Amino acid sequence: TSSLEGFSSKVSLILLASNILRIFYWFLSPFQTVFLIQSMVMVVAQLLLLRLIVSKRFQVSSAENLVLVKPVAELPSTASSAAKKEPIGLISNKTPGLQYESFWEWSNFRIYLVWLLGYSLFCSILVASNAFFFKSLVFTKVIGYTALLTEASLGIPQFLCNWKRRSTNGLCVTLVVCWFLGDVIKTLLFLLKQ
Repeated sequence: TSSLEGFSSKVSLILLASNILRIFYWFLSPFQTVFLIQSMVMVVAQLLLLRLIVSKRFQVSSAENLVLVKPVAELPSTASSAAKKEPIGLISNKTPGLQYESFWEWSNFRIYLVWLLGYSLFCSILVASNAFFFKSLVFTKVIGYTALLTEASLGIPQFLCNWKRRSTNGLCVTLVVCWFLGDVIKTLLFLLKQ
């Protein structure tokens, strides 16, 4: 189906955040190359998915989020001069914010890229600070566990999306099966390495 109604884009946020952090963690405590490559592939895949989400969401929401502004001639005579200068045409009815509901629900792909660039810069400063100044094993482990726990929370935004909608319609069963299989494979690789 081409509908994204049943998919929470915050799942992509979690996967991007955890995998970017895991890539930076590798510089402090190198782990198996296959997991590093998997993290890099996941970042690229999630960026492509976000691009698709933005293009689909903009097609659907452009009509829903725009309202017609009254022409200047139709404004009451008591309207302020600022209101009279308001452009004629379509304007956005919703403003992006940092509230949970609107965070990571942007209609411009560049906003995602800017946020991810800032997040990556933050992660690089943390890792570089530890690598060059603190050299703390505890801090290194905290970064690694943070990446793991972030990815472990993957299902939470999808659960909240389904709960809010009171439905799983639009959620592809293949997606859930792939999540499960990915976790099984990673667990098996970990156990085989022990």
